[in-house]
Amino acid sequence: MILALIPARKNSKSIPNKNMKILSGKPLIYHTITQAKKSKKIDKIVVSSDDKKILEFSENNSVDIIHRPKHLGSHTTSTEQVVIHAVKNLEKKGEPVDTIIILQPTSPLRNHNDIDNAIKKFQKNKCDLLVSVKKINYSPHWMFYIEKNILKPFIKNGVNISRRQDLPESYILNGAIFVFKRDTIMKKGKIFGGKTIGHIMPNERSIDIDSFEDLKIAERLIKNKHESYK
Repeated sequence: MILALIPARKNSKSIPNKNMKILSGKPLIYHTITQAKKSKKIDKIVVSSDDKKILEFSENNSVDIIHRPKHLGSHTTSTEQVVIHAVKNLEKKGEPVDTIIILQPTSPLRNHNDIDNAIKKFQKNKCDLLVSVKKINYSPHWMFYIEKNILKPFIKNGVNISRRQDLPESYILNGAIFVFKRDTIMKKGKIFGGKTIGHIMPNERSIDIDSFEDLKIAERLIKNKHESYK
C-alpha cells in the first residue's frame, strides 16, 4: 500500500492555526487533500493531527484520520515520530504499509501530477528517499559565513570559480514531497541518511507557507490561475 501521510499539527510558531488558515476560500490543508485525492498512485490518504477541527475537516473531506497524542503535537516533534506513530496505528488495524509519501499542508500549490511523477520516479530508482527540490539562482559556492568578523567560504574551493556559467546548478528542498519505504523509517528510525534522489519542481509550485507574506503570494498565484496549478 502506498500511504499518503498529511501531518497537520495544531500549533505553529509562525502562523497560529496555520493549517486551517484560509487560502483561496478554503483552509490551507484542503489544497493538499484535494490534490492527493486526484492522485492515481496513492492507495490511502491519512491526516495525522492533534487538532479536533483539522480532524473533523479531514473526515468531512473523505480522508482517514489519526488522532495524534498531545506529546506528538509540539514544535519539537520530529517528522519521523509522526510517521512511526501513523504506521504503527495502521498496522495494528491490519493495514500493511509499503511506501510512504509525506505531503505537508504548507505546500498548497503542489499538484497531483507532481505527486504521481515523484512516486513513479521513486519506484524506478533504487534509492532510500526521494525529496522534491527547486532550483535556486544563488550558489553555495559563492556563500560565506562570518567568524570573528572574517568572511569564510562555506565551500573552500568555491571562491575559485569566477564565472557564473561554471557553477554547478544548485537546488534546495521545497518541502512538498518526501517518498520512502516503510522499512526505511521503521528499521532505522529516520528518513534521511541513505541514498537520496531529487525530484525537481518548478518554483511557482514550490512555495512553502511559513509566513503571512507566503500566504499572500500563494493567493496571488492561484488568483492568476497559473496553468501549472490547474
